[in-house]
Amino acid sequence: MMKWTSLVWALGAVGFIGGMGVVVEQHLTHPKTSATSISSPKTAVPKKSATTVLEQTQPITATSPTLPPAQVLTTSTPPRTMVSFRGHGVSETNPDLTPVVLPRDFPMASNPVEFYTSNNFALAESFAGTIQGEPFTVQIYSGTTAPVLALAIANNGTPIATQIFGAPIAIAAFRHDSVIVEADSPNQAPVWYACNLITGAIRTLSGAPAGFNANSPNIQGIPPGLLRNTISPNNSASVLQVNITGSSLEDTLVKEVNSMLLTSITPSQVMVSQTSSGTAVLSALQPTRWQSIAFKNQGGTWVPTQIQTQVGSMTLTYDVQGNAVVLPYPEMQAVQKNITLGSYSALDTQTGALARLPINLEGATTVGTINTAKIRLQDQNHTLVALTYEAHANGNTFYVPIGWYWFTGLPSFLASEVSAQASTSSSTPPSSTTSPNGVVSSSTSTSLSTTPSAP
Repeated sequence: MMKWTSLVWALGAVGFIGGMGVVVEQHLTHPKTSATSISSPKTAVPKKSATTVLEQTQPITATSPTLPPAQVLTTSTPPRTMVSFRGHGVSETNPDLTPVVLPRDFPMASNPVEFYTSNNFALAESFAGTIQGEPFTVQIYSGTTAPVLALAIANNGTPIATQIFGAPIAIAAFRHDSVIVEADSPNQAPVWYACNLITGAIRTLSGAPAGFNANSPNIQGIPPGLLRNTISPNNSASVLQVNITGSSLEDTLVKEVNSMLLTSITPSQVMVSQTSSGTAVLSALQPTRWQSIAFKNQGGTWVPTQIQTQVGSMTLTYDVQGNAVVLPYPEMQAVQKNITLGSYSALDTQTGALARLPINLEGATTVGTINTAKIRLQDQNHTLVALTYEAHANGNTFYVPIGWYWFTGLPSFLASEVSAQASTSSSTPPSSTTSPNGVVSSSTSTSLSTTPSAP
């Protein structure tokens, strides 16, 4: 049958995954997006043969003591067939005309950190159907800035599960209330996943589904007609290199922002306003990770002092203090209260908190454990400690995007600021107090910072 194909070559930050993938199960509520993905032609990779795993019972021999040996009765149980799919109406949709089910910055994986944006993932394949009276969607995205694939499942328009793969995958079957995904690992047997279309639960199977026919070109468990198609990661994905060599104030500030926030914006995407010769504000002209950044001229070097961003309905201002970017304590309390008053969503997970920070952490890998207040991340040539403090309400754990500091790899212009602050305060160190959340506030400043030590 006709297959629509799509593949996007976009540019952004590298997020490479070396293993098979990280499961991120989302039992969450999130509004459905209406944005349509950007895509380009996709080339189907021929399905390589895989060893079929079948469950077959050995012949059972029963001998009646009343019969002569020549009359031994032998019966056998044939191989089990594929269990029928409990849903119906499964169809493939054109990726170029299908809205993606993931809202902007929807968390997809915590290690490496991945969240959906239209410039780093493009819709490559999409299926729709109905189960238990509710519409479901299965979508596969191809990474455009990293050689990965992302699987997303939505029930009634709400994303309920995501998973990242670093190898070719194929929708192999629909059985019971799940979609079966075959993931091919280099020089290894395929790995099979059952992804529940109702709950979003994802589990690894011990082998191919019972009765699976590796030689069949069709997606099994539903009426023939939909063909199995193996989709491979885009190994040509690359990082957008933005070389800004201009000497204007706008060029200088953009270069520093990209270094500090690990982004790749260009001067055409911002505007600069100056309230005095020693201060300037850089404002984003289109939706990005931040709204505006304030700078001051210190000894001929423009140093950022504050970053304004949006979290839900709140406008937050992060203070830049040497090697740390952190919310003042009153704002920490305000955003924590505001977040817990809303309904729990994917953005309230720890990966969601990382997505809400103004720094771009896509592709960063976790060093140590996750789901702790301070999470250490390796990104490019930096080691970052992200601050995502917990708040509890209605039986849920909300992670609040407090800020971050550099453990290694501090941008050069901020390193100069740290040295300047150290020399200024070396003779009269300020006193400090620590809040219950481990936030250190200095008596010489109205804002707060974190203790820059390894978590």
